Amino acid sequence: MPRVVKLFINIFLLFVISLSANESQNITPLKKISLQLQWKYQFQFAGFIVAKEKGYYENLGLDVDILEYNNTDLVDDLLSGKVDFLINNNTLLYKNETLLPVTMLASYFQRSPLIFVTQPSIKTVLDLKGKKIMLSQDDLKFSPVARLLEHFDLNSKNTNFVKQTFSLDDFINKKVDAVAIFSSNEIYILNNKKIKYNIIDPSTYGFSTNAINLFTTQSMIKENPEIVNKFIEANKKGWIYALNNIDEVTKLIHDKYNSKTTLNALRFEAIETKKLMMIDLYDIGQVNYEFVKNSYNRLVRDDTLLANQDISKIVYKHDYESSESIDIFKFLRIIFIIIIIGLLFLIGRYIYAKQKALKLKYTLQVQMIEQVNDSIISTDLQGNIVSWNNGSQKMLGYTQEEVVGKHMSIIHRTKDIEQNQDYAVRLQKEESFCVEAYLVAKDSSEIYVAITLSVLKDSNGLAIGLLGVSKDISMRKKIEDELEYQKNISDWKANHDSLTSLPNRLLFYDRLEQSIKKAKRNEQKLALFFLDLDHFKEVNDSFGHEVGDLLLKRVSQIIKNTIRDEDSLSRLGGDEFTVIIEDLSTKQDAGLLAQKIIDSLSESMEINGHNINISCSLGISIYPQDFTNLEDLIKYADDAMYKAKDNGKNNFQYYI
Repeated sequence: MPRVVKLFINIFLLFVISLSANESQNITPLKKISLQLQWKYQFQFAGFIVAKEKGYYENLGLDVDILEYNNTDLVDDLLSGKVDFLINNNTLLYKNETLLPVTMLASYFQRSPLIFVTQPSIKTVLDLKGKKIMLSQDDLKFSPVARLLEHFDLNSKNTNFVKQTFSLDDFINKKVDAVAIFSSNEIYILNNKKIKYNIIDPSTYGFSTNAINLFTTQSMIKENPEIVNKFIEANKKGWIYALNNIDEVTKLIHDKYNSKTTLNALRFEAIETKKLMMIDLYDIGQVNYEFVKNSYNRLVRDDTLLANQDISKIVYKHDYESSESIDIFKFLRIIFIIIIIGLLFLIGRYIYAKQKALKLKYTLQVQMIEQVNDSIISTDLQGNIVSWNNGSQKMLGYTQEEVVGKHMSIIHRTKDIEQNQDYAVRLQKEESFCVEAYLVAKDSSEIYVAITLSVLKDSNGLAIGLLGVSKDISMRKKIEDELEYQKNISDWKANHDSLTSLPNRLLFYDRLEQSIKKAKRNEQKLALFFLDLDHFKEVNDSFGHEVGDLLLKRVSQIIKNTIRDEDSLSRLGGDEFTVIIEDLSTKQDAGLLAQKIIDSLSESMEINGHNINISCSLGISIYPQDFTNLEDLIKYADDAMYKAKDNGKNNFQYYI
């Protein structure tokens, strides 16, 4: 055996013996910390349970207490130091438009399973208004379902939120109309019991995010970085073991942590959990910083968060040292092992393995792009289509063969072309941003989408094309338009008389207040007419309320045709009307118009075959002659009207 090899072996053995001795002299007590879960013990927390049961925490000097959810404010518990680490389903934690001083350490579910299940009669988000919804405090504050409710203006003022009971019994017994659940486990229970339900998934409306996110405070990271690193490392080991030994781990959870859940239900959850973690595409616990940053920017745009906050610590930097103490013996051992590995593996083997990994990564990326329902389209810098995925074909109807090589304008409206040119200019500055727009399908139908536009670059950083990822949000757009329409209708009804469509008492008060301010500002006069029909009760008694209603509508039209366009006619109720006359020259001008109205209403009217004769009594108050405030002007006009009644009716009277 060559002397150099013997020397390497002797040095290696020496370091191993020395390291063992060194480690045996540095045994320290376990550091006690706590992890707060956001739910009961389930397979969704298998990685942490395994890390505890298999001794991964203990091997790294940690004694971890894993706590179930107990209906308290978990984020407050973290900030107050009651717990050291927290599992939460939101990407960002904030309060009063401000980010909280916490950091995301890891993200284990790359897609959130949090959804609403509803009773069969509830089919859309708007159907939840006024209903009883069961969800936890954290779900109501930070989760994608919370953002969905907030977007459609569903809150505690118009909807009944009840505390989470950790059981589906209230939903099954129809005590609640909807409940926030994880699709990874509770759907199994409903299906097993043959319960009918509908699903409202936030991702369908564009509110998708990750879940089972691990948080700690920034002070914890600053004061105990080694504990944080050890905790992350042990969790990853736990998840690797759990996902590779599903049967063993489900039995462990059932026997020791959650005997109420069946083994079949836990196995179902384990399979769904593995899908949600997407381990073929993401490293376990990997956090996408760009996704978190984009989530922050979106919340800023929605006025949920203040702009220009420090986001440098929202995600933990994983360029930390090994969680084990590094001393000279370990360092030299690592160097020695690297040298041995370098001697054993040929460069060719390394290149082959790297090429294989790159090929696998490329294959997975292609499969992912082709399997998603969203449209993913790339173009060259001139806008000619280069790639077109299956999601684009499903959404727009064109096959790849029909569009590759053609200009992107084929799927855009003609009137949007100029706007698209502005987007191209904007990409030169921002490189990536989101917009909402219409795309035109093969059958000429228009689809409303949310588009993320990005610049594609080569290995030298030079732009070579554009990428557009479009999500169909037509349903959300339709609901938003309907809400806006209903709001406008509601506002109109609140301010107008349902019979005559004239402004009602509420709008009359507002208009009179504005008219007084205008007259005061311009040093002008205005007149207020208070008009009441004479003998209207006899009409109702003789011919019925239907004829009376038709008479009121006819009177409204006659008065409207008599006054100026700029004058404001209102119906206060019954047979009472008001007219606001702005920019009045003289008191006598008001009298002339009042007499004109009286004369117009004195003419016989034919309504439903009946000849009806009526008259009116009209009172006039003048601003600022009679008084300068709204209440007195109305009172004095009303007093003047009663003076006209007392003077034989069918006439007008001034207050003074």
